[in-house]
Amino acid sequence: MDSCSGICIILVHMLIKFKLHSLPESVAVVSLGILMGAFIKIIESQQLANWKEEEMFRPNMFFLLLLPPIIFESGYSLHKGNFFQNIGSITLFAVFRTTISAFIVGGGIYFLGQGNAIESEHICRS
Repeated sequence: MDSCSGICIILVHMLIKFKLHSLPESVAVVSLGILMGAFIKIIESQQLANWKEEEMFRPNMFFLLLLPPIIFESGYSLHKGNFFQNIGSITLFAVFRTTISAFIVGGGIYFLGQGNAIESEHICRS
């Protein structure tokens, strides 16, 4: 993961140095990840290396390390005027729709548990 971080830092530095402001840094870094993933798939298909044992990407690594900078960059590049002009609809989506989603997902899990479709012990252990 250290070499990937170094490559991402160099990529962002090059974007800033060559003033490529039309391409957000998060898009460039995610595109680099896609290219590296494709490269690893090609190496695996040629049976040159077994990357599943050597390098494993865990989902919590994405949520804790990669997603916050992507969200931060989007918020940082947001024009303040547009944000405050649309504060009503943003609040509507952020608060009310999140509440509705929580009730739907929570209710679905509850009713699946009542119907013995899922076991509640598995949910509590996660």
